[in-house]
Amino acid sequence: PRFWAGTVLLALLFSWSFFNRPRVFRIIAAALTAVVLLVFPYSDYFRYSQREAVDVVSLTEQLTSNMDYDSFQQMQTGVDYVEKSGFSPSEALGPLVFMVPRSVWPEKPQALGITLAQHAGYEFWNLSAPLWIESYTWAGFPAVVAVFLLLGAAGRRMDDIRERLPEKQATMAFLLVPAFAFYL
Repeated sequence: PRFWAGTVLLALLFSWSFFNRPRVFRIIAAALTAVVLLVFPYSDYFRYSQREAVDVVSLTEQLTSNMDYDSFQQMQTGVDYVEKSGFSPSEALGPLVFMVPRSVWPEKPQALGITLAQHAGYEFWNLSAPLWIESYTWAGFPAVVAVFLLLGAAGRRMDDIRERLPEKQATMAFLLVPAFAFYL
């Protein structure tokens, strides 16, 4: 929920023309980076009514042991998973058509984050699988390169379309381009 709320709020904020200025963007980007690295890790304290003592740890330990930042660990687990199980190109359809319910598609691939958590023997399965490792499990580095070239081309195309629009014209592109950027 925090991720989705942040994506929506940042997309709305950066759709406002005031934030399109380079200096303002740099200041906001630096502030957001500080918030993500320094505030976000400790924001769990306010999520629950029963609070535990705050255990202050170094930033390095926070990024490597807290499952809010599981991407690195999941990527390492993904490489190990591919070494043991091989590539699985059929899994590529899962993220592309995630909205299809299992009642319609019973053989739909399981989310890779769960598969990797099970492979690693974790008891906690609510983990992510970054697109880097998702595409790597499909066909290795060529798949990673292809996916990110396509993603970059799509982002560039959306940005070009948004730039050609008149400044005052309210269209979906004014919301979709920042949403796409912050989602990534």
